[in-house]
Amino acid sequence: MPDSIDPVWSPDGKYFVYSGAQVATTFPLRASAPDGRPYGMPGLILTTGARRVAFSRNSGSLVILRGGIDRKDFWQLDPQTGAERQLTDLPSSFVIGDFDVSPDGTEIIFERVQESSSIALIEPKR
Repeated sequence: MPDSIDPVWSPDGKYFVYSGAQVATTFPLRASAPDGRPYGMPGLILTTGARRVAFSRNSGSLVILRGGIDRKDFWQLDPQTGAERQLTDLPSSFVIGDFDVSPDGTEIIFERVQESSSIALIEPKR
């Protein structure tokens, strides 16, 4: 499987999902059986910055980041039917790094990327 990045096994172990080759600012999300054969999953194209996907162990659904290059929200995807449901409506300044789904599927734990810095000059008393 050329250009397979960030593979994640399904909870039942019947297949894994991975990111395909990036073309410009998009890449396909694909699935394969353990022996390397393609696994039937509806096609999905995601944008740069959304490579990380995670399975909800209880439901078998995928949690993905979907949206434009500069703003993404969490979505739930049924890998069998392709049905999608938006889970969050985050502000544009909210940038997600890595994430995972809690074992019971009720929480998304994520890393928020925030670019800001403060510089303070502290001079000793003389």
